[in-house]
Amino acid sequence: MAGKLFLVATPIGNLEDITIRAINILKKADLIAAEDTRHTLKLLNHFNIKKPLISYYRETEKTKSEILIDKLLEGKNIALVSDAGTPGISDPGEEIVKKAIENNIEIHPIPGACAFVNALICSGLNTKEFIFVGFLSANKKDKIKKLEELKEENKTLIFYEAPHKMKKTLEAILEIFGNRKIVLAREITKIHEEFIRGTISEILENQEELRGEFVILIEGSQEEKKNNNIKAYQGNATNLSRFKDNTFDVALLFGPMYHLISEEEKLKALSEAKRIVKTGGLIFISYYMNEYAIITHGFRDNNIISSIENNLVNKTYHITPKNNDLYSMVRLEDINRYKNKLNLKRIKILAQDGPSDYLRSIINKMDDKTFSIYLDYHLKTCERKELLGASSHVMDILKK
Repeated sequence: MAGKLFLVATPIGNLEDITIRAINILKKADLIAAEDTRHTLKLLNHFNIKKPLISYYRETEKTKSEILIDKLLEGKNIALVSDAGTPGISDPGEEIVKKAIENNIEIHPIPGACAFVNALICSGLNTKEFIFVGFLSANKKDKIKKLEELKEENKTLIFYEAPHKMKKTLEAILEIFGNRKIVLAREITKIHEEFIRGTISEILENQEELRGEFVILIEGSQEEKKNNNIKAYQGNATNLSRFKDNTFDVALLFGPMYHLISEEEKLKALSEAKRIVKTGGLIFISYYMNEYAIITHGFRDNNIISSIENNLVNKTYHITPKNNDLYSMVRLEDINRYKNKLNLKRIKILAQDGPSDYLRSIINKMDDKTFSIYLDYHLKTCERKELLGASSHVMDILKK
């Protein structure tokens, strides 16, 4: 019969914090696997526990796990301890637990001290939701990458850090997170236990040298977290029957108004978009402007006479596409008619490219500084109504 694996939490400073159950398990175990046998021997001697020890530290975790699994399969009961706290929490333990599970070996937690939990409950920060990160990578690039991933989290963030790295780590956190509230929990349960509270910049200014074992706790972001978990679906614009009413926050019609020829089809597409968005939801539509097409493809390209003769352009210079045409041009009054018929409210309308197409050859010759000014001009004027007709494309944002 296989033995049992016990994950035994040990004190993080004050030896009196060990539990009675932990002492009894250590006394009954056939073997104790320790992160540092010399450190653990002091603990065992304090409680007069005489048991064989085997080292089990990060660099030997994989090979020693195999040895320990063999002993467990032989029927030996093994207690795993780290230097301080709970095995597996920023300490060795994960590897042997995985292998024990693979071999159907019983695993039992023996609860006790855990530095980050005790730091959190005394921090005054959000204890309902938090993220424990452990030690950040020693590699600067990897450390920055991890902090960038975490900067928008609104949960309390918890790190471990060595004292000689504290200053650089806090400077990196300040640069990426901004000047948030922070708590440094130092030497928890020991004689010089201390909780240093303030903003990151205050602590950097007032603490010349930081000594001891530290837990860093940082207030979560106060900005609304960006939701990157966006689900998108495609469908036939004129038949979205596979989607229920009032399902989506946003509907995007970036192609239908270009390629649906008849007014009936355009209205159907807009009607379907309205049906599937929630009340207050937005419908983004993009379309090809009639006047742009008349100016460019008609006059500039010298096709206006043939277009009139072929009844493509009527007496008011509105383009009437044929059923087999690829593109359909509209005027603003066409979109307004659809919008009003479906009782949609316009939130914003903008000329996506403004007069850029007319200026293409000039823009291509601009130096970087001039182009930067032109781009700034375009962004600041693209919502002006007088540019709508001149733009080849228009973006319309409607609300249900």
